Amino acid sequence: MRHTRHRPTPQQAGHLRALFGSLAATLGGPDQRPVVVRHALRLALTRDPPLTSVRAWAAELGVRRDALWRAVRPWLNGLRPEDLLDAVLLARAVELRAGGTTWVEVGVRLGVHDHTIARIARRLLEKRLSELDADPLAIGQWLSSVLPEGASPAHTPLLPRPDSV
Repeated sequence: MRHTRHRPTPQQAGHLRALFGSLAATLGGPDQRPVVVRHALRLALTRDPPLTSVRAWAAELGVRRDALWRAVRPWLNGLRPEDLLDAVLLARAVELRAGGTTWVEVGVRLGVHDHTIARIARRLLEKRLSELDADPLAIGQWLSSVLPEGASPAHTPLLPRPDSV
């Protein structure tokens, strides 16, 4: 039996883009978070290409790595800052994959090796890249489960209804 390869559809990639746009607006929006934390979270969720390390994130903000970690960690509901960056990278990889590119090409475009993308998928989602191809919204579901309550506006669902995909 021949194995059929799946790729995320452009619609699924669009849902991921909407998810991160919603998260960036909410986590970076007006609330009780300090301005620097809102700015840092917005940058982490929207930078293209995605940030690949907390050190690069801190450098882009012009702050020390340990200071950034201490500032944002309380607002991530126990999620490690590097896991947030990895989730953003993985979501962007899935989005690029929807365009018909290979995982190797996706890695080149994002400035990481495709094995790095595979390790992130295994660590965060316990999925292989082939499984992620078949379930591209898994990263959005994972983020929805680990981010703080109210991390997305009530009027903007983080994920599409299963019947709309």
